[in-house]
Amino acid sequence: MALPVAPGPVALRKTFRIMASYRGRFAVVLVLQITAVLSTLVAPQLLGRLVGRVSAGRADAGYVDRIVLTIIAVTLVGRSSTASPRSTPAPLGESVSPTCASA
Repeated sequence: MALPVAPGPVALRKTFRIMASYRGRFAVVLVLQITAVLSTLVAPQLLGRLVGRVSAGRADAGYVDRIVLTIIAVTLVGRSSTASPRSTPAPLGESVSPTCASA
């Protein structure tokens, strides 16, 4: 026995209608998730550049200090943005689930 499945356009319309009613909360979760992902991509890039310049002998102490401080800052931003998405999507999902069931 197959479950009833809404056609693509109908499902998409209902999804956007549900998202519109939770617009602000979805935006917050989306921004926090994007920030967390980007922060995890920046630190390895900076570290790679640092290693490259130090091994080539083109890095002075000021450059190393700036890169290390930037890596620390990016890591802290990433940590703070991942702490919140763990608690933000759960209540949002709990709010959206009954809406989906009744839609």
